[in-house]
Amino acid sequence: HLPSFDNLAVKSGTAQIKIKGHSEFWHIGWLIGFAPVDNPKVAFCIQIEQEQPGVFYGGTKASPIAAEFLRYLFPK
Repeated sequence: HLPSFDNLAVKSGTAQIKIKGHSEFWHIGWLIGFAPVDNPKVAFCIQIEQEQPGVFYGGTKASPIAAEFLRYLFPK
């Protein structure tokens, strides 16, 4: 989960892609955001490409990476 910010803005997304030789769609997950909203100090975009078949959502895969990034920048 993301750190608790009163004014953090994020948007997640997932795109389907067709990979040659595979019968199902694979995914690219995104999480984009900035913080703090009222006076931004940082903007970020995290992209994760699916490597194995199965359930895949941008927010659940990219948000742990964003959380570590934000904890590093805002250690409070």
